[in-house]
Amino acid sequence: MGLPKFTIKQYDHLIHPTSRSANTTVVHGFNVDDTGDNTVDKIIPFIRANVMGSNVTDFDYGEFGLLDVIRHNGKAANAIVELLDKHPSYRQQFAVGHSNGCAILVEAVKQGADFDGVLLINPALPRDLIFPMGMKNVVVVHTEHDVPTAIARYCNWIPLLGLIVPNAWGDMGKVGATYCAHAVDTYVPAVWNVNMSHWVDGHSHFFRDLVLQRWADKCLDAMYNGTASSLRQDVIQTGQVWGIAV
Repeated sequence: MGLPKFTIKQYDHLIHPTSRSANTTVVHGFNVDDTGDNTVDKIIPFIRANVMGSNVTDFDYGEFGLLDVIRHNGKAANAIVELLDKHPSYRQQFAVGHSNGCAILVEAVKQGADFDGVLLINPALPRDLIFPMGMKNVVVVHTEHDVPTAIARYCNWIPLLGLIVPNAWGDMGKVGATYCAHAVDTYVPAVWNVNMSHWVDGHSHFFRDLVLQRWADKCLDAMYNGTASSLRQDVIQTGQVWGIAV
């Protein structure tokens, strides 16, 4: 098993292509053989059109199996840190992750990255994770129908796993984050759970076209502008009215 190959694609904002006000790093999930084209990369057009004016860094770490996660998640995180260090001109940095991509982003922050906001979609993370202080505004999209992260919770019951796997997996993608304070007790972050169970009935179903058209912009606005409270109310109201599961 060789070293992972990391591929970077850069996209300018559609309306303000020369803007350097913000950059959003996008990281796909586990066991992906299409570089994320059919999952998290589908949110890139929404980022490029968002009024925030953010450019996009699409970070592809290849198709990781379980052994790759154990051996190489830390390397992927380090590659993101080095990438951000090479582009210090952006005034703000954001990130969008899916599944194992969320674990890589958390590890990147532990290694020195700093994000003004992150959108974690069905994160394969422990529900009681203490988010590092470099994540200033955390929006967690979760659904009770997320089977893979429910299974992943059992990973934390394996003795010593947390010592060899950065941010050992868990079921945050199913239940949301249950611990909403940083490691420094005097600092309380903005960590928002958004329960999409009425709309999303699977681990990657947030990326279905109907769901993206309805919620992508609102989720991005919650990350960029701190409007997660309004987003959460909107999700609750639509679920109550329609009872939708797509």
